Amino acid sequence: MVQFYCKNGIDSLADLFKAWMGGEADDFSELKIFLKSNILHEILDPNILDGILREQLYFPDYAVPIIYQALPLKFKVRDGEVTVLPEEFNALNYKAAHVAHPVASIDVSLKLLKDLKQKLGTSKEIEVKREKARRYRRKYRALHPEKEKIAAKKRWEREKTEMTLERREAIRKAQLKYIRKNRKELSEKQKERRRREKLENPLSVYERDDKINHASNRKEIKKRYYERHKNEILARAKNNPKEKEWQRKYKAKVRFREKTGAKILSLLNGIINSKSH
Repeated sequence: MVQFYCKNGIDSLADLFKAWMGGEADDFSELKIFLKSNILHEILDPNILDGILREQLYFPDYAVPIIYQALPLKFKVRDGEVTVLPEEFNALNYKAAHVAHPVASIDVSLKLLKDLKQKLGTSKEIEVKREKARRYRRKYRALHPEKEKIAAKKRWEREKTEMTLERREAIRKAQLKYIRKNRKELSEKQKERRRREKLENPLSVYERDDKINHASNRKEIKKRYYERHKNEILARAKNNPKEKEWQRKYKAKVRFREKTGAKILSLLNGIINSKSH
């Protein structure tokens, strides 16, 4: 019985079809079951599929573009998914046609190919364009990390000005959900990043901290944060054994500033004035 495809990648035409099936077939009946609901069932029969899996058959050049359209874009492998673009499928088919042992081309009816093309439409072409764009962006980001960072910031600033309140709230909730789910991992990453920055450029860390701590809207930011996380903060404080000591010190500080300190200052002023006469 087919279980899953155990390789990490797709290196041959046989690999591609095994990944599509979900793994190695135990017997001929499984090939029939796979083809029964497959869009290629009119072009491939169990014997042809078996020949592909055994690396004995390949597709003729004229059939390759349409056969590709019938394939899924992504194939599941052991460690995730592999995306196969048209040129990659062409390469796999070319490789299958030029192996060391004798192979044969599959005899595919032009009429069946034409009928298949009409059934498929253009949805796969749109998927391929998107995948190529994703790959290009990924490669560009890897080669130009600073430029991509600046561009992403500009896109975000532009999006923020056009964003509705509902969209803004949805993003905030999604971010909070992600942070709560990955709090420990994110905290460790932040600590490691800060430790590295302190070693490489301690002055920039100090300047950033100072800017944040003395921001003109610092109190407003702290107030908004407290309102959003009030229940969570209170729960943490309640379970913290040092909380009572902090509360005691804070109350003493406030009391000194508002009452005791004012009286002492008044007495000191009186003493200074009496000595000056």
